[in-house]
Amino acid sequence: MKRSLNNSAGFTLVELLSSLMIIALIGAVIASVSAALSNAQSHSDTLTEIIQSGRSGTMQLGAKLRKAKLITAASTNEMALWGNDANNDKQINVDEIMLIQYVPNKQIVERWQITFPDTLPPILRKILNKPQQLSNLTSIDNVRKLLSRPIYLRYLSKKTLITDVLDFRILANPTPPMTRLVLMRLTVGKDKQRITITNAVRLRADMTSSVIMENGQYSLQSNQSPTAGSGSNNNDDNDDDSPNPPFRRPPRRPWLPPIRPF
Repeated sequence: MKRSLNNSAGFTLVELLSSLMIIALIGAVIASVSAALSNAQSHSDTLTEIIQSGRSGTMQLGAKLRKAKLITAASTNEMALWGNDANNDKQINVDEIMLIQYVPNKQIVERWQITFPDTLPPILRKILNKPQQLSNLTSIDNVRKLLSRPIYLRYLSKKTLITDVLDFRILANPTPPMTRLVLMRLTVGKDKQRITITNAVRLRADMTSSVIMENGQYSLQSNQSPTAGSGSNNNDDNDDDSPNPPFRRPPRRPWLPPIRPF
């Protein structure tokens, strides 16, 4: 008895080719979606890193401004600071001066500061780290020239604070060196991905009260004027130093019975 082969199960060539085409299309769609998701994730990670770098740099600038004694000079995207009074001598020494500036061609915000090594002999340190007049620090160009002198070049430290900076703006109110409030606006990003960060900082340890104007130039008071009444022999001080009179209790009134009306 012969078997009939016409009813045997199987796929035709057309069906196999159609199945392969459908599988290839599904694979192409999955690969395209995966590439798009990976690209979006990469852009998101890059933007997150840029935002974190911008915020971190803004926080560092804010911390330096809060501790600063004076903002000696400022422009639209640069400022010079008297960072701290390390010697507590109320004088602006070279290693206490900082220059914050925006470098557009590198898209960075950097800090310039003279840093003397600990191994530097004290006599040489004293010669190099001499006090500067405030009147010579009220210009950004003067501060840059001071820090770029040949005798200081080997000690000049340039530190990048923020990267991928598209724009950096500074608004000081009032004008330096009387500034106590600084508004900073920072734009960071790459290509079309960008974000603007705004921060307002107030100087907490400023010495603007010691700034005076002499012959049309700003300077620092060398000696603080004594407060009223300190170190003087006036009548009030004599009265305060005199012994207090003994306390006397007032005499007690005799007790009387209450009077009732008739």
